[in-house]
Amino acid sequence: DVLQSVLKVLEAPNSLDAFRRAGGFTGLLSLVVDMEGALADPPREEVWKLLGYQQLLDLLLLLLHILNLAVHLHTVNAHHFETGGFYEKLGEALLQLGCFHTESPQNDSEEWGTFFKTSEGNQAPFKSFHQFVELSADPGASSSSCSTSQLKLPLNLRTCVRLLSYLDQFATGTYSPFDFLEVESACDEGLYSRSPSVDLRSGPHSVEDIQKRCRDTSPSISSVSSETQDRFSCDHVILHPGVVRVILTLLPSVFSPEDPQLSVEVQFSLAHHIQAMVKSEQNRQVLCSGGLVSTLLTHCQCMLLDSDHVLHLPVTRILEKLSSQAITHKELRKFLCLGNPLMCLGEKMTKKMKKAGNQPDKDSLSNETDASRSTTSTLRRSFSLLDSATPEESSVGSAIPIHQIISLVSMTSPRTFRPHKVSTSPAFVEFNTSESGYGCLLLPSLATVKGVSADSISTGGVGADCRGFPPTAGLSFSCWFQINRFSSACNSHPIRLLTVVRHMSRTEQQYVCLSISFSAYDGCLVVSTEEEAFTYLDIMEAEVCTPTSLPTSLRFRCSSMLIPGQWHHLVVVMTKDVKKSCVTSVYFNGKAFGSGKMRYIQPFPGHHVSMDPTAVIDVYGIIGTPALWKEHAALVWRVGPTYLFEEALSPEAVAVIYRQGTSYIGNFLTMCNSYAEMFPHRLVPEERISFGINPAISTLTTVLQIREDYNEVDCRLIAKEMGITSRDQTTPVLLFRNISQHLGGTARTIGTALVGRYGVRTFSPNSASTAFLYVGGPAVVLSLVAMAPDDSYLYAALKVLLFVLETNSTMEKEMNRIEGYQLLAFLLKMKSSLINNRPFQLVLQLATSADTRGSGYLENTAAVQALLCNLEVKTHI
Repeated sequence: DVLQSVLKVLEAPNSLDAFRRAGGFTGLLSLVVDMEGALADPPREEVWKLLGYQQLLDLLLLLLHILNLAVHLHTVNAHHFETGGFYEKLGEALLQLGCFHTESPQNDSEEWGTFFKTSEGNQAPFKSFHQFVELSADPGASSSSCSTSQLKLPLNLRTCVRLLSYLDQFATGTYSPFDFLEVESACDEGLYSRSPSVDLRSGPHSVEDIQKRCRDTSPSISSVSSETQDRFSCDHVILHPGVVRVILTLLPSVFSPEDPQLSVEVQFSLAHHIQAMVKSEQNRQVLCSGGLVSTLLTHCQCMLLDSDHVLHLPVTRILEKLSSQAITHKELRKFLCLGNPLMCLGEKMTKKMKKAGNQPDKDSLSNETDASRSTTSTLRRSFSLLDSATPEESSVGSAIPIHQIISLVSMTSPRTFRPHKVSTSPAFVEFNTSESGYGCLLLPSLATVKGVSADSISTGGVGADCRGFPPTAGLSFSCWFQINRFSSACNSHPIRLLTVVRHMSRTEQQYVCLSISFSAYDGCLVVSTEEEAFTYLDIMEAEVCTPTSLPTSLRFRCSSMLIPGQWHHLVVVMTKDVKKSCVTSVYFNGKAFGSGKMRYIQPFPGHHVSMDPTAVIDVYGIIGTPALWKEHAALVWRVGPTYLFEEALSPEAVAVIYRQGTSYIGNFLTMCNSYAEMFPHRLVPEERISFGINPAISTLTTVLQIREDYNEVDCRLIAKEMGITSRDQTTPVLLFRNISQHLGGTARTIGTALVGRYGVRTFSPNSASTAFLYVGGPAVVLSLVAMAPDDSYLYAALKVLLFVLETNSTMEKEMNRIEGYQLLAFLLKMKSSLINNRPFQLVLQLATSADTRGSGYLENTAAVQALLCNLEVKTHI
């Protein structure tokens, strides 16, 4: 009754904040912890035996429903639940309920796991997860889609399946716990019926009403099966990745000693269900940001290490798919150290050698330490990567298993045939207008123009003095963007790359003075300097200005070059000309696309031709669609690194920016050696850089913290756009810092704040080749070549080396610095007996740019000299 009352109270929107402040999450989790052993068969405590199994299960499901209702679609509560470690506490509490087997049953899987092994890696399990959910909901029901009625799940296994199905729907936002309450009520009366799912945003329903609907309606079994399958469809977007971490924590403990074969089949179906969930790129990125890779390496080590384990293939593929998006250097180190290979147990082996040698105790601690170091050094000197000894023969750990090397091949392989510098995904912000119709990046205090008598008025930004606007010499806007899905013809939504808005104090109206966007109708790039009132779309009108012969907007037809799913680079250069005109040039993917003459940005907003000496003009920027222009559409697009320069860039400078690639982080102040002659000093003077935004450089803060760290002007502007008060200290604000704010010159914007609740997300990829830099660089990959015992292992190790060098220019430079190609040549001489046609082809690719099209040319001089020009190496190969 108390929980039902809490559920009723949570109907009010304001109650969700009060629930968090009152410690509601801690209270509910303490109830789950107190239920330790309640769902065991039989229950461990007498009090749980008195309540009965069904009442205990209903109580637990109600607790989960309240937790979900409190975090679903509530940003502050979801952030609090994630950062407060409540998902980990929930997983630990569920493990102690008694229905999960906590004695590591997977260790005995060798005896019976081979019965369920599939002949092919991509073969589906015998029964899908949703079929087991149907069986757990009503063991007596027959199914037209499979013969699950012939099986009978043990009680604890049935409880595990039901809880896991709830958690699965919790993760995707399709949670509907009262469906199962209906099933139980119907089962008590000999019926099997199911009513439509309860929307999380609707009010709660009483159990009596649900039972009444169960008696009145009884759909067919086929409709029940199709409805259940739709709910467990893998097309859903994961909203709460922490719940998936809980599911993976529970996966090894889904076991019943009464029926071990059926237990492993349930585990297999659940693993395949999670594997199907990570097929979409968005879900993989969400789960990577949610820390699922670390959870896999912690709780599924046995499955990843044992290639004969029944869950090895699905769990390994989940790890590979996630790691292809992002894996940290700590996670990569943990993956390489699975099973303690090589010298991972060097210290323990030293202690064993000391005990075996019966070394006498030293009188002093220093002598004992010196003896330990001496033993360790002796052990290291006796260890060699070139010895392919088995674990029984080796005095320390064995070599890394070949299935882990194959996983590294999958993690590091390029996902496209295009040059990696321009095809790899940078850190980005995605805007999906189909969910909320808006979402933007707000650039507060882009510039500030003060009157001669307005020195006492506080301004925003970082730095001394004020940055003027518009720039006197012109400006250049550079950005990387990707269009995933265009808007439909009936619901057109432009892609707004940059909108500059300014406002003069003592006036109400704000004006748009510069906009760069792609038209929704024909895909043309539109550059406009027309003064328009910044208001709702249906009442926007151009400001009446003095007639001029110059146009205020230019259209460039580039729709044929906008390829969905591909990253593009755009630079718009506005070169200030005589009087009020400018020459606007557009560069697409580093090449000049078109140019035209148009009117430059006028000095004052709207119809003003001058400003009051005490007035202030505030200028801010918007990337994306603000809430004022909210408009639902099918458009999905991403924006990556973005820059604004107060200088007209030359075509050579634009080409250099494009060649730096999508992963470049910096202000173009120092160029690589290949560009030193072209730009001996700097690409752009540092005082001319207005802002540089890279989504990889971000921090999670609040508007109150922005007020304390920066200023009140920016705090108020961000709070107004987000619809919260300027003293809010709970709503998380994702702030992408201006990476140019430390440079010399006048004041700059602090960065950009992400505005939008639904349909807006950010992701920062971290490839495995980048992670290798922090665990030893190319030397670690070369060690894989050194420990190769056969030709298959050697081929996989060379494949990893090739992919790492192809996809990471820093690794290639490090390979040259440590003379890694000479070391590789030595290793190939030592492994000459293992080299056949396949490894030899990879050696050739290391020295050339040969690709699938068959064309290749000598690219790396150091590699050619070490591998192809060395007669001794050629003789051995």
